[in-house]
Amino acid sequence: MRSVSVGTFTKSILLEVAQIEGYLEGLGIRVYEISVPSSPAAFEMLESSEIDLLITSPDNVLAYRYLSKNPLGRKLDARMLGAIDRGLGLSLCYASDVDLAPLTLGVDVPTSGFAFVGYELLSQLGIPYKSYSVENLGSTPKRQVALVRGIIDSTILNAGNEIKAISQGARKIADISAIGPYIGSVLAVIGEPSHSVLALIEIINQVIKEILTGEHAPLIIDIAKRNLELTSAQALDHYNTLIDPMHGLVQGGKIDLPSLRTLIDLRNKYLPTNELDGVLADISALVRAH
Repeated sequence: MRSVSVGTFTKSILLEVAQIEGYLEGLGIRVYEISVPSSPAAFEMLESSEIDLLITSPDNVLAYRYLSKNPLGRKLDARMLGAIDRGLGLSLCYASDVDLAPLTLGVDVPTSGFAFVGYELLSQLGIPYKSYSVENLGSTPKRQVALVRGIIDSTILNAGNEIKAISQGARKIADISAIGPYIGSVLAVIGEPSHSVLALIEIINQVIKEILTGEHAPLIIDIAKRNLELTSAQALDHYNTLIDPMHGLVQGGKIDLPSLRTLIDLRNKYLPTNELDGVLADISALVRAH
């Protein structure tokens, strides 16, 4: 049996569905899902082959492939193998006692994609960039806990973490639909993917297709309840997010140019660079067809 280690920030419903339904066993693949604490740590794990595949923001792939001043300080042969979702409810959330302008914004790292989304949504609310402090807190689940405990005033949450935070008193203020077309997460590798990784991606795309055609709903709701500690109603909300065309899963793994342009424009607005010039004109170097 072949093995593939997958790094995730939030436990993947897609991988769990594939496991429970027997798709992985049917192709002779054993998946080890490894929780990653932050995007810099995740790409170090990819680089060292501690993980074979990473579910991450496409902005992270852009940063580690093209930017000399990324958090690791070196460029990697990072590539996207396909889109997974359009943000899964990616939202700006406030702590329960914050009414207008937050004093703190919790992020993974200040120069990552979700951070740029936070800056932009706050800016659209009339809250100027750098009028608040930015706190490095790592992965989305960690930021969700920090928000409901009052350690930070605001953060960007998704993948069911926003639903959990709201159930604990946080408030959703705005979401990614206010910015434009967007891809929230992709499947990423460094270098050439193995045959096992490519086989796993085909399974993931199959699961996505089935979910979008109405299959696995009871199973997904059960997984969301268990993994995210949601009520049945909240888990149903998360399921509805998964199948929502604006926020949910992407059929066929298609990475579209307008969404990539949104990512590049956000980065250039808040951290200007000419190192991303020409990326969209040579998309084949970034996105591996398979």
